Amino acid sequence: MKKIFIAGLISFFTLMITYGSSFSETFEKISDPVMASSDNRYAWAMCEFTPESNSQTFLYVGTKNKVVGETGEIHRMNLETEKWENVTPDFESFNQGVRALIVYENESGKALYAGTVNRVTGCLVFRTFNGKDWEIVSLPKFGTCAFRSCDSIRVAAVIGGDLYFGTVNERKLIFEQPYLFRFREQKTDSGRIDKKLSWEAVIKPSDNLINDKQKAFGAMLEYTDKYGEKLTYAATWNQRDGVHLLVSETGDSGSWSIVMDDGFGDRTTAIFQMLEHNGYLYCCTGNGATGFKLYRSNNPTESDSWEKIGDDNFGIGTHAKYAWAMLKRSDNTLYLTTLIFNLFIPFAPNEQKGAYIFKSSDGLTWDQIVGPGSDTGAGFGDHENMGVRSVCEINGTVYFGTVVNPFFPNFLVSHGYEIWKLVD
Repeated sequence: MKKIFIAGLISFFTLMITYGSSFSETFEKISDPVMASSDNRYAWAMCEFTPESNSQTFLYVGTKNKVVGETGEIHRMNLETEKWENVTPDFESFNQGVRALIVYENESGKALYAGTVNRVTGCLVFRTFNGKDWEIVSLPKFGTCAFRSCDSIRVAAVIGGDLYFGTVNERKLIFEQPYLFRFREQKTDSGRIDKKLSWEAVIKPSDNLINDKQKAFGAMLEYTDKYGEKLTYAATWNQRDGVHLLVSETGDSGSWSIVMDDGFGDRTTAIFQMLEHNGYLYCCTGNGATGFKLYRSNNPTESDSWEKIGDDNFGIGTHAKYAWAMLKRSDNTLYLTTLIFNLFIPFAPNEQKGAYIFKSSDGLTWDQIVGPGSDTGAGFGDHENMGVRSVCEINGTVYFGTVVNPFFPNFLVSHGYEIWKLVD
């Protein structure tokens, strides 16, 4: 099993890569093959939710549907019985999928919120209190006049008692910067949610803070640095100049400033996830040309404080495009998942197909637990699983949601997304 070791000091970071045997992990596929058909290619988002009206806990999965005119779906699995059911809202046509799922509790109660993708009429936010019946809580495109920059919702976060959603411009040739919205529920005179006044754009194009080269807000987190300063961090996706990192003390409109604007100094294009581990802020990144990198800092407002962990793409190669998701388990173990992609996948050698997953206890030494150097094999032994887009822990069990190539016609794929659980 491949193993990556990193040793060194903060100012003099030395890399050593060795190869050796390690423990094996056991995984079990638990997805429903009927629901996870070849049309539903992405497990785009996953989330645990226990409705207040029901003591049962469920794993929710938001999917991406590749068929034009069809909609993405929301599936849920009962944790006790491992039975699946389709609980998709009444999506309008061209709602391609659900890219964000998050639980948020306010004065109205605890609910599961779902952020959608719609390149025709714009994204929407849905919520459910009982886990099955949904209501729309936003206007299309959050009521903005955005042309393309509210096609999709990517990032969702609960910080300081507030719910945030960051949007995506899905059109590569139409330059328009994304928005970051904050939800503070307001009611109409009739007691219904006010779908416009409940949402505030805390970062918007008219702020002139970020330019139209930014494709999306990719990640968001509240983090306390080594000096004890607690700030909210929002990271962008910039395919031309490199990712930007913004900070705010309050999250309010007008309070944000840029602390990095060059993609860690090498034009890394996106941060897909941020989390804290052992006092450091970790950033999972992606780059379509050079592959992913993993960075950390305990003083991220200083742009030169970042350390790169290991080789580029952990030595896999440039076909390892994204460090797509990262989870900190309740026992302090880290899991990092990847996207493996190139334009010639049908003709690529097997070692360039199928997702990898890495595991670490300290954030510096990483074991490959899914991949050609592991007992499991790349893509959980199935090269069609080109990426692991979502990861979730429920009651100590870790669940992984896969992606099958969304560009292939159905005759080139044998299944849709899969959900795998780690069996201890």
